[in-house]
Amino acid sequence: MAITVISMGLLSVEIPAQVAVEPAPAGGITLRSLIFDRLAALHDTALPGTLFDAQEHLKPGYAILVNGRNAMQLGGLDLLVEDGSTVMLTAMVSGG
Repeated sequence: MAITVISMGLLSVEIPAQVAVEPAPAGGITLRSLIFDRLAALHDTALPGTLFDAQEHLKPGYAILVNGRNAMQLGGLDLLVEDGSTVMLTAMVSGG
């Protein structure tokens, strides 16, 4: 199995709309490792700087969901993302 990462509305980075990432042998990796190490190395080194400020706080206008729940409320970057999970990286959109 793998961790499915879905990207929506991140116009300033080059990351596929959907990508599968194999977790560590233990069955999961932290959200920090997934974004800052795995995705940045595989697809676009600008990804962490697009989503987070220098203190690793999620920038306004972005959301990260793990299995449909706000990752920042579940443990933030230290959240363990388990094998089989779905992570959505998205820019929040509003208007009418």
